[in-house]
Amino acid sequence: MAPPRTRANLLAAMKHLKPREAHDLLADNPPLRQSLQLRAPYIDPLNHLQVELLKRHRAGETDERVARGIHLTINGIASGLRNSG
Repeated sequence: MAPPRTRANLLAAMKHLKPREAHDLLADNPPLRQSLQLRAPYIDPLNHLQVELLKRHRAGETDERVARGIHLTINGIASGLRNSG
């Protein structure tokens, strides 16, 4: 658990954050919103695979294929989002 001072700072900061509804996301940028919606069916499976591989890695699995899979999912997601990092 976070130290009391850190937790108090976090709670104070959270009061200033305005929650957004899912339908409001990217409302001001329809082309980007549509582009991300079209890519989601291809990127979502990579996200799920990456989560599983990261769990295995953090659990101490040292198989080189796990590390390679993590790197491949990072590159695949970045490519799918048209981003280099």
